[in-house]
Amino acid sequence: MKLNRREVEVQAGGLGFLARRGGCFFWRNNSGVFSPRPGSFVRAGIKGAADILCVLAPAGRLAGIECKREVGGRVSPAQKAWGEALEAVGGLYVVARSVDDVAKALGPRSS
Repeated sequence: MKLNRREVEVQAGGLGFLARRGGCFFWRNNSGVFSPRPGSFVRAGIKGAADILCVLAPAGRLAGIECKREVGGRVSPAQKAWGEALEAVGGLYVVARSVDDVAKALGPRSS
């Protein structure tokens, strides 16, 4: 078992789990600032938004999955605020440091 997986590895594992689990519509949510060419910058997404967004069947509940390195990964203030806003309207916010965290939070597929 590999210790201290990188964030990108946790993301890939989470996306793979969701594909196997089924019963949801999900995508990798890219956000941040990008430079398409030297001297120009584009902001994409909402600051602090989760790495993976997932709509769970049958109710259509939105889950935001913030992926972090197993050891030392920190949730930023913007990420915490985004998660709190999602939960305030009935969504599910998960800070995942492993695929097991995603599986525990979402549980088995609902029919």
